[in-house]
Amino acid sequence: MGEKKKKIVKTIKVDADKCNGCRACEVICSAFHAAPKYSSNNPARARIKVNRHPLKDIYV
Repeated sequence: MGEKKKKIVKTIKVDADKCNGCRACEVICSAFHAAPKYSSNNPARARIKVNRHPLKDIYV
C-alpha cells in the first residue's frame, strides 16, 4: 500500500498595525502559484486572503 503524505500547514504572521488592506500579498501569491509560473494574476486564486474586521475597521 502507498504511504500517505502528511500535509504541512504553513502560517504567516501579520502585523495588523502595518497592514493597510492593499492586497498586494494576494496578487503576489496568486502569481507565484500560477501554472505555468507567472501566467496568471488572479487574486481569487491566491492561497491567502485578506479580511477586514467588521467592527474594528482593521484588516486581518
